[in-house]
Amino acid sequence: MANDKERLLSKIIINPSGCWIWQGAKLDNGYGYFWFRNRNCNAHRASFIIHKGEIPQGAVIRHSCDTRACINPEHLLIGSQQDNMDDCKMRHRQANGERHGMAKLNQEQVIEIKKLYAEGVATKADLARKFAVSHKMIRNIVNGKNWTHLGNDLA
Repeated sequence: MANDKERLLSKIIINPSGCWIWQGAKLDNGYGYFWFRNRNCNAHRASFIIHKGEIPQGAVIRHSCDTRACINPEHLLIGSQQDNMDDCKMRHRQANGERHGMAKLNQEQVIEIKKLYAEGVATKADLARKFAVSHKMIRNIVNGKNWTHLGNDLA
């Protein structure tokens, strides 16, 4: 009977970038899963444990290659959830602006809001009424806390 490492490695294809692409079962989000230690486990976590050792409680395994199906231990880094979110933001993988599922405005509207407010044509309350969003939303837009990917020099 094959050991865990042999079973794991029997389910990969190595692509030109060096990623070990998981060919076994995958979750809807693109991560592979693997029967490991009597339970289903994310394949990249199993690969990390098999090749590099145990994962401290509360730690996450991050992909330096941004390929969810990759299980190459050289592409896997240990870190915190905050590290993972920082990676996501730095690599522009985070849904923002119109791509965000909760967005109520589009980019053109946000640019108009910033312009009207900067020119003193409308107050935050006026803009909240005009665009049917909360005063807080307008405040966060004009103060550069929301829609940050557009920058603050649009007006």
